[in-house]
Amino acid sequence: MIKKLFSSMFVMAIAITTAFSQSKAVYVGKQSPKTAAQKTVYYLKPAGALFEATPKTGKMVGTSYLYVPGYGTAKFAPVAPKSTQLFWHQNIYDMNGNCTSFDRTGQTGKSFSIDNEGNFYLTSRFNGADALPTIVCGTDSFTLSEENPHWGPLNYDLPAVMYWYPRIKSGTLTGTETHIRPLQFTDDKVNGYFLGGMDNGYLFGSGTISGGQYTSRGVQQVLEKPMAPLWVEDIFLTAISKSSTPLPKGTELTMLITNVETDAQGVKKPGSEILAELKCTADNLEANDPINDNNGKTYNKFAAVFYPEGKGFLIDKEFAVIVRGFDQAGVDMGLSGVGIPYCNKVLNPALCLITTKDGNKKTANIYADNNIALGVTFSAKFDYANGYVDEGSATSFNYGLVQMNNEGTMGQTTCTQGMVFPGAVAQLNGTWYDEKKQEQYTLSGMASWIKGYTIDEESYKDYGLTVVKFTCEALPSNVQGRKCDILIHGKGVVSNKPLTVVQGDITAGIDNINKPTLQKGYPMYNAAGQRVQKGYKGIVIRNGMKRVNK
Repeated sequence: MIKKLFSSMFVMAIAITTAFSQSKAVYVGKQSPKTAAQKTVYYLKPAGALFEATPKTGKMVGTSYLYVPGYGTAKFAPVAPKSTQLFWHQNIYDMNGNCTSFDRTGQTGKSFSIDNEGNFYLTSRFNGADALPTIVCGTDSFTLSEENPHWGPLNYDLPAVMYWYPRIKSGTLTGTETHIRPLQFTDDKVNGYFLGGMDNGYLFGSGTISGGQYTSRGVQQVLEKPMAPLWVEDIFLTAISKSSTPLPKGTELTMLITNVETDAQGVKKPGSEILAELKCTADNLEANDPINDNNGKTYNKFAAVFYPEGKGFLIDKEFAVIVRGFDQAGVDMGLSGVGIPYCNKVLNPALCLITTKDGNKKTANIYADNNIALGVTFSAKFDYANGYVDEGSATSFNYGLVQMNNEGTMGQTTCTQGMVFPGAVAQLNGTWYDEKKQEQYTLSGMASWIKGYTIDEESYKDYGLTVVKFTCEALPSNVQGRKCDILIHGKGVVSNKPLTVVQGDITAGIDNINKPTLQKGYPMYNAAGQRVQKGYKGIVIRNGMKRVNK
């Protein structure tokens, strides 16, 4: 079943004669978009978690994936009337569409637990996926993203249920998936919209509102703090246009990522701190297949991609997205949005940046209580960088520990389970080197007796593993053994499972250990996107911010 591209009930603009402030909405229509009816028992979307969204190509994947950091623990808080008896399940489907339900109520496992308040906690292993929890009360139940029409009911296509039931996910699931994923704070497979109440029928974007009384110049959206530092390489907005040139040559749209401030009335709004600035020009529009509305009218569809300076930037706080430039001559673009679900209590509606006929600039929620958020998609990831520890059901096997020979020329893993590797094994949510052979991961805490390392990310890439081959000085005759723990630094993350290099007797090495010292700080890049060191002179970009080192 293919989800409709447009709601059957469009919200239409009506005339407004008075000016308004941010706290007063431009009222648009009396019918809200068609959304799922709120259940009496449900749970909240985990704070800071994102969903995998439709990629830039516009080719949607049917499964709803809640995206979280590797071995990150998501909290699912129930919402139910007092004294309601609740049960927690995880439901898994097979090729015949049959459901196997695992009752988690009152239980604690390696990846799940329930606290005294009834909150369910689920830990997702890195490069893995697990069924999202289902909360059950009598004959009623709720699963996050259960409204996704791609997975149920699918009686005519039962095998698809096995692949499409909602899951929590970390990293990548196959060798063909990219580490950078399209991510949104809402599930665009549920309650997605393209058309709305602007005079030209657009939801957000270029054009006028309320019979020409207001001109749209932009839109802003406040978003929650990510569950972990979010590494962002670009941001894109899915858009439609009646024109073949929605963004004429010589024009550009600007996107600002800012902090969030709260005013005296408790309203959250973009702050004065700019975390990143991104640009979109005509060359940054990626065409998708055109789409039709219910009346057969065709719209060009595309991804408007906004790029920052440098390689990317980190977001590790509550933030706002501001898009400007729709009031430029010739711009013809409508942006998609998502209906805010009742299980999301932190997301606020998008606000339009408008100009009145007398030139006053204002901000307004043009959809009142219809609760429409801007569909902002981040090409991003929660990074992961750790020594590889195979977490078995009873025993853990540490492949991050390497035993060097006494000459220091070679080493191998000491784990007795499975393969033997010629170096310490790391799990990364990315490649060690980029296309320009610049390191995307670095090491700290190496003892002076360790001479260097080389990276093998080809031999075991099908397993999602990277091998770090160390060389070191020969073991002195008066030293029985030595050991060094080494940390891996990624995009906003530092390993909590170190790589361990041992030479000589392991037991003796424990008493002769070099422990790493954690140093905070983001890597720096020059204007060409090349990583540079602390002493570099000239323009540098660090965490999306540009400055001049003298």
